[in-house]
Amino acid sequence: MTPGEMIPGTARRRGAKLIAGAVALYLILRLVGFHKLFENDAEGIGTVRGIGHEVSVVLVVSRWSLVAGR
Repeated sequence: MTPGEMIPGTARRRGAKLIAGAVALYLILRLVGFHKLFENDAEGIGTVRGIGHEVSVVLVVSRWSLVAGR
C-alpha cells in the first residue's frame, strides 16, 4: 500500500479545499489591512494578562483567608 492510498481521495480533496480556503481568506484579510487593527495591541494584551494575574492572586488570598478564618 502506497502512502497515497492510505488516505482516501475524498479526504485529501476536502483537506486541500480547506487549506486553499484558509489561504484565500488570509490573503483577502491581509490585502484589506485587517492585521493593522491589532498592531498596537501587544502592550494592551500584556496589561490585561497582568491585571488578570493580579485579580487571580487577590481571589486566591481572599479564599485562603476565608478558609483559614473558620
